[in-house]
Amino acid sequence: MKYKKSKSKMSAKVITVDDGVTQTERDVRQLIGKYIETSPYELNPDTEKVDKIIKSLARRKLKHGHQYCPCRMISGNEEMDAKIICPCEYHIEEIRQDDICNCDLFVSSNYTPAPAIWLELLLWRNGHLSIGGSSTSCSDLERSLVITRVIFFLSFPIY
Repeated sequence: MKYKKSKSKMSAKVITVDDGVTQTERDVRQLIGKYIETSPYELNPDTEKVDKIIKSLARRKLKHGHQYCPCRMISGNEEMDAKIICPCEYHIEEIRQDDICNCDLFVSSNYTPAPAIWLELLLWRNGHLSIGGSSTSCSDLERSLVITRVIFFLSFPIY
């Protein structure tokens, strides 16, 4: 069997498949925006984190029918799961205690982001600790304390 080349020109079309995520993201973002307007809370100033949370809420809405908090497990029990529809029942207490909710979407007006510059400030060079350009010799104990502090800082969830 011989194959012939087709002389017809195929038009190049860009096909975009929207599985509903984009529209659902817009809907979730609008719902969150309306909530922010009427609540004493603000969105996390870290827009990258907010975008990831919004996408996660949209995916959960498409998959499960509601925008369940991405930081909570869905149990399958409708009564229990109703408590974790964003904005969830728990965010008010979490913000009262920590100035930020568990999934990092909502913050209080007093919220100050944790400094993420530790690694830039701590540069080890030949057994010396360099902070802001000045170099200081450190004992093993001091080095251990600084490293422990940095590791502890980095142990929080990263989205």
